[in-house]
Amino acid sequence: MKRKPYSSLLAISLCFVTTMFTGCTAPLSPDDVQENVEAVTTAQDTTTDTTAAESETDTTSTENDDATSSDVCGKYVYTYTDEIGDNEVSAEYGYIFNEDHTGLAIVQDYLMFTWDDKQIHMNGKSLDYEIKGDVLTFKGSDDGQEYTKKKETDPVLNGDFSEYAGFYKPTDKSNSDFGNGDKIVDVEIHEDGSITGGHPVDGNTLIKQVAPSFILEEPSGGYTCLFTDKDSVEDFNQGKYLSYTIYPADSVPEYLSKESNNAKETHISLRQIDDDVYTPNFYFEGKEVQ
Repeated sequence: MKRKPYSSLLAISLCFVTTMFTGCTAPLSPDDVQENVEAVTTAQDTTTDTTAAESETDTTSTENDDATSSDVCGKYVYTYTDEIGDNEVSAEYGYIFNEDHTGLAIVQDYLMFTWDDKQIHMNGKSLDYEIKGDVLTFKGSDDGQEYTKKKETDPVLNGDFSEYAGFYKPTDKSNSDFGNGDKIVDVEIHEDGSITGGHPVDGNTLIKQVAPSFILEEPSGGYTCLFTDKDSVEDFNQGKYLSYTIYPADSVPEYLSKESNNAKETHISLRQIDDDVYTPNFYFEGKEVQ
């Protein structure tokens, strides 16, 4: 099987993901990870061991000096293709830069970072980046991997949830598992992707009505929406955040359609992990309150 051409930052990310998350399918052995960590350290030492005089005359490090947030913001990706058996499988990896100077690294899992006009900062590490045209690269990277800015045409990925706006009813199993002996309030998805409801009758609403920070398309055709902000980067990278995944009617996993007995409806899986794990499922009920 072919190896993924990870950049230095991806190597850092994978090490963290392997440590902090379970169920990760990173195709790196412990020896591979150690080699990549050593490569990262060497690359960072090389890029930071610069004299003051060299810094003053180095004109290549000013690529981002005149860049504005709007120039940087967006999603930069590369698509990796591998052969598994007789099947060709593709996966998209990359980085999302938001206007509030938060970002998301899309590796085997999701890792959040903050950024300025020269570096991204994640898990105590900082790495220089540069953007030329629509291409993102990282200085000190061993493989010189390039990430190309992607123009999203899907309305949902651009923050328009009109197609899926409405009310979603909890499955009986979710009521039983998470309803505290009663039921869960219906979830309402608003046109900007914000949600209300979804909590037990005797509980409090899960989140403020705000649009998701990151919207990602799943290989299955669903959409995962992540809620976070600058103050919750550390929690996010420990897996503590609120998210939901929309499964359009033609991409509902079999276990969900069996759970709801509504295979033809759009479904939602909610996820909140903090002190408790809260993962109820819902299915589309209608555009208006029933």
